[in-house]
Amino acid sequence: MPDAPPTPTVAPREANAAALRAGGHAAARALPLDLGGDLRVRRFVPEDAPALFARIDADRAHLGRWLEWVETTRTPADTAAFLRDADARFEAAGALDVGLEQGGALVGVVGTSALHPDTRTLEVGYWLAAHVTGRGIVTRALRALEPLWFDVVGLARLEIHAHPDNAPSRAVAERAGYRLVGVREAPDAPFDPVVYVRTAPAAEEAHP
Repeated sequence: MPDAPPTPTVAPREANAAALRAGGHAAARALPLDLGGDLRVRRFVPEDAPALFARIDADRAHLGRWLEWVETTRTPADTAAFLRDADARFEAAGALDVGLEQGGALVGVVGTSALHPDTRTLEVGYWLAAHVTGRGIVTRALRALEPLWFDVVGLARLEIHAHPDNAPSRAVAERAGYRLVGVREAPDAPFDPVVYVRTAPAAEEAHP
């Protein structure tokens, strides 16, 4: 009889990618999260596009100072395209963008800039409407999402990349327990970001 074909092996990166994708879908099933005070973290739906665009448009000066994509977000169709892209990234990799909702209205976003399966690292970004800043909303959302990212998705590391001069964004990272590790050179970006890191609790216990 001919020899049986060898059992195919899966490269570590591919194995990580598959596990993270499955974990991301499991985490999505845990949403929405009720954070109290009429605040929720929830998944987006296509019907959110008009309200999300209206929020961005109303805070264009506030957001545009730090976020370059605000300039190219000119119509609700642009926001609808963002939601479609976010959904496609979620389906492909399990990276989940979520809305921050207070009193039934969208007031911000916690988004995923990039997912690196080889190191199980997720880059996290966020923005918040001007009229609700200073209330700890994003900090609470990051802390609530952390168990999903680490325990359900299976991430090892979270990163926040902030503009060096964006003091409010940096304060959010620090309040949420992220550690400043330095400045990362970004030749293709408009600035070199400061990088904050949060590692999985198991890794922190192993390397205090």
